[in-house]
Amino acid sequence: MRLSPDRKPAPSIPGRRDERGAVSAAVLIIVVVVVVVAVVGGGLFMVLGRKGGEKPVVAKTYRVGEVSTNLADPGSKRFIKIVLEVEVDGDKPVQELQKQSSAVRDAVLAVLRAKTLDEVQGADGMAAVAGDLTKAIGGFLTKGKVLKVNFLEFMTQ
Repeated sequence: MRLSPDRKPAPSIPGRRDERGAVSAAVLIIVVVVVVVAVVGGGLFMVLGRKGGEKPVVAKTYRVGEVSTNLADPGSKRFIKIVLEVEVDGDKPVQELQKQSSAVRDAVLAVLRAKTLDEVQGADGMAAVAGDLTKAIGGFLTKGKVLKVNFLEFMTQ
């Protein structure tokens, strides 16, 4: 800004800023604080979000296949037929189950044979069977664990 020769600049008062300088300094401070908080927060989230550097679990599936057997109802000829798939936490558990496939099928049959029709019917019955199968199949694993049991078919008669 040019001053006319007859006008002199206003005397400056020590410690006093004009309004524009005060506002821009305040905005600059707020922006810097927000950026610092975002960077620190993001860093903490990345470090603490990964509990001890664990790798994410990649589920693998092992297909047991179709299994059918009589139920434990005395005096009746009730049976159950399922098609079963097991989710495990990696390739090594799949390999273990493949090596012991006959024993795994036998364990599945033993769990199903011990159930009555009333025990396997409905959502609660299916959940109970899934829990029992998870325990039975998980007993074959020395490396890894069973994450979930999936019924691709579930039929009783």
